[in-house]
Amino acid sequence: MKKTYPGQLNPRVVDTYGLLAKSYMLFSVVRRMLEFKIRGGRSLNQFPGTLQVQTRSGCTSNCLLCPQEKISRLFPEETMSRELYNRIAREAAANHRLKGFALVLQNEPLRDDDLFDKIRSFQALNRHNTIVFIVTNAILLTPEKVHQLLASGLDMMHISVNGYEKEDFEIINRGKSFDVFRANLDYLLRQDLSRIGINMTFIRNARYLKQMNEAVKYYKSKGLRVHIHGISNRGGLVDSTIMDEYKYTTSAESIRNKILKPLVRRILPCCPYPFFQCSVLASGQVLMCTHDWSRHSIVGDLRKESIHDVWNGSTLNEVRRLLHSGRMKEVPACRECNVFDDLGFV
Repeated sequence: MKKTYPGQLNPRVVDTYGLLAKSYMLFSVVRRMLEFKIRGGRSLNQFPGTLQVQTRSGCTSNCLLCPQEKISRLFPEETMSRELYNRIAREAAANHRLKGFALVLQNEPLRDDDLFDKIRSFQALNRHNTIVFIVTNAILLTPEKVHQLLASGLDMMHISVNGYEKEDFEIINRGKSFDVFRANLDYLLRQDLSRIGINMTFIRNARYLKQMNEAVKYYKSKGLRVHIHGISNRGGLVDSTIMDEYKYTTSAESIRNKILKPLVRRILPCCPYPFFQCSVLASGQVLMCTHDWSRHSIVGDLRKESIHDVWNGSTLNEVRRLLHSGRMKEVPACRECNVFDDLGFV
């Protein structure tokens, strides 16, 4: 029997980190920015390309390059009400402009025991081939949850690795056991994954840069896609000394990024996130950007408004106007953020 690879039999699964997917995303954002400019900053009458929904806040670990511990002290843990989730899912599934529905935002989504039924209920409404995905550190990816995820109809799963060998893994991923991670991953890979795409994601950094080629080779031999990305300071919350220690040089960029980054730098006038991605907290509040961990810029509340109204509202349009006119640092959430300066989304 011919061997199948993760996602091979799912027509919705794409290589979201590949050159073609990145190029499509780039030109979609540019088109939205041009429309915004032509309309003079007035309401776009659009819908986000990607919607992130945090169904339960919090995480299972306290990673070195993540401000989760700081955030947990600032904001109480919350779980989104099912009524609010159902309303968001109905509106999202009905709009053909939505390309990605992500049940994750600044959290570990598998902490929500109701996650699997939420995925299933959205897929029952999904008529526009919207890709449903999560991002997980895989510590809670137990055999039981593996089977629940596969049965839910999830299209894609991005697994954050951030360390190829045990020592590096546990230094960066504080609170996570490398042995548990590998045991969970090994069990997952023994299942029929023909209808779910799997992406292994790494942070490229100075501590284990030499291991990257070995890591890529290993995971690709398992039929998995691999993405290695830069470090975000999470809106300025990650300590600058840690950023300096782990920061990599441009010589370590992938060939794809060496092709894309000069192109992106030339054609993107500002950060693309507020033009394409909508991020909803468990409370229903909408962040200006997924990188706004401190919640400096709240642009709406889905307990009172629709996704469409928030996305095309005056608050978010004012943010877009400031970004597009080169006044990014006037936006509270953007003052300390390094994502656009370093093109961390490429």
